[in-house]
Amino acid sequence: SVSDGHFEQGAESMSALNVTERLAELTTPTLMIAGAVDSLLIPNLLDFMRLPNATLEVYSRAGHEVGVHEPERVADAIRSFMIYGVIRAETLLARLEGTGG
Repeated sequence: SVSDGHFEQGAESMSALNVTERLAELTTPTLMIAGAVDSLLIPNLLDFMRLPNATLEVYSRAGHEVGVHEPERVADAIRSFMIYGVIRAETLLARLEGTGG
């Protein structure tokens, strides 16, 4: 089991790590997965909007532990992302027109 001290130290470390202002610099293709009933959904959406090269999957019946609530759908999303990469209007249109993307 985890002691209260370890839990508090972990929470402090996570609070100190704030990279929000640097998200726009992250050009690596990114898959963001969120649960619609997660209390952190709004901050997650704000982070997503800062990412220049990201795809967002939101699961309507999932909370914070999306992989626990929707394991098959999360696995499918990861598999699809690994095959097709980031889905944006431009890349989807190019794929539909057969010009790559």
